[in-house]
Amino acid sequence: MFSNLGNHFKVAFKNLLRNSWMTTASITTIFVGLFIAGLVIILISNVHFFIDQVESELLIKVFLERDLAADQKIILEERINNHPLVDSVRYVDIEEGRRVLEEQFGEDADVLEGLDLDEILWDGFEITVYDAAQITLVAQAVEGFEGIDEIVYGKEYISDLLRVTEMINYVGLILAIIVSIASTFVIFNTVRLTVLMRKDEISIMRYVGATNWYIRLPFILEGWIIGLLGAMLASGALIWAYNEFAVWFVTNIQYVRVVPVNIVTQNILIALSIGGSVLGVFGSTLSLRRFL
Repeated sequence: MFSNLGNHFKVAFKNLLRNSWMTTASITTIFVGLFIAGLVIILISNVHFFIDQVESELLIKVFLERDLAADQKIILEERINNHPLVDSVRYVDIEEGRRVLEEQFGEDADVLEGLDLDEILWDGFEITVYDAAQITLVAQAVEGFEGIDEIVYGKEYISDLLRVTEMINYVGLILAIIVSIASTFVIFNTVRLTVLMRKDEISIMRYVGATNWYIRLPFILEGWIIGLLGAMLASGALIWAYNEFAVWFVTNIQYVRVVPVNIVTQNILIALSIGGSVLGVFGSTLSLRRFL
């Protein structure tokens, strides 16, 4: 079977050229479908990239009771650090809190001079966790420790963030399923048309002893070529568009990062090439089941 692979490719290309209009329509449909799928991949990648940035900055802020002794603070820090979900614990004293507040006000820091910051600011700990989804569990566990006055960790904000992530994943999955079904249907019809045109030839080949795989392979290659060409066109368009978008984004929005272009290029090429090839082979295999 594979010793005649070159001949099978020639037959596949001949079939594609013979049905040029249908081939063009199929490649265009695959291109559109995979372009949409690629957009979804890029969107989900950037959303997760942004969420990872946000999660890395999520903190549990623990404010300690006034006049808590230094040795009690050390013991409390060790207890927090021993929690299995805690990544790090950092002590923040009142002086550091004062510096941070002055930096936040910048040129307007003069308004702080009339305030008694020692009464307003509290010393405490900044806690980071391994997984943002577990931040509530850590906060609830730490809340019962002796010597803690208050805990702040943005409970509602974290819940919203996790809900948005879950929703985007579901939407991406649904779109991927729709694109896969539509693309498979188009390839199915393209290869099926070729099979119908050559059904007499296929019958003769079977009578003279050709195996099913020998007959099937050119049609499978035909579907694979359609899927791969559509994937390459979609990948090229997406990589160009994302490169332009990344340049604009970095120029105009400097406080949020996007997924680097080289990572997107690699992921898109791999994902769409595999996706297009699988859809092509699957669609062509389905179209042959009636005859073989």
